[in-house]
This record gives sequence, C-alpha cells and structure tokens, in this order.
Amino acid sequence: MLTNDIIDQVFGRKPYALTIPQLQAYVRTYTYKKSYQMVVTREENKLYIRATNPKSRLPKVQLHPKSDGLFFIKEAALSFSFEKDSKEGVTSMASYYRNKKDVDWKKEK
Repeated sequence: MLTNDIIDQVFGRKPYALTIPQLQAYVRTYTYKKSYQMVVTREENKLYIRATNPKSRLPKVQLHPKSDGLFFIKEAALSFSFEKDSKEGVTSMASYYRNKKDVDWKKEK
C-alpha cells in the first residue's frame, strides 16, 4: 500500500501552504452532538484535529491542506471541508469518509 507521502513524491504534488491567519481561522471546537466534538488547534504553522469522545478513535492528528478550506489526514481515509461566510468567517465543518459526506459539524460559539 502506498502512503500519501510516497504518492506525493511519485506524482510531484507539493503541499498547499496556508498563512498563519488562514490557519487560525479554523481553530475552534465543532459539535455534532452535545457529547461529540472535534477540536481544531494550531501549533506553529500546522493544524491538528482530535475528537473529544473516546469512542471515536481519532486522537490528535495533523490536518494537511489540499486548499484553503479542504483538509485531509494521513492516518485514515478522512477529509474535512470548512464553510465560511463574509461576516463570521468559518461557520461549520463537514467530515468525509472515503470521499462520502459523513457528518456536518457546527461551530461552537
């Protein structure tokens, strides 16, 4: 099985770079159900995501940008898209499993 890193090298894909303010816009907690949340944090120039529900099996992992608003993780077939508006900035997040929409997550206020 090829990892994303090997595929990137073979096909010459370069990582998409975001500025610190662009990354910071995604930092917050997103809720699906009252007891089920995803927390996005930033360390330096990288974003991380983790689930608060221990049953979710998603520890803290790095989010890799495909573009501004689209991210993936290397540890599983999960990707994430973020919705924005002109007033509030990021308003929600959607998770995708194997490119099929899985869950809509609302931004915590």
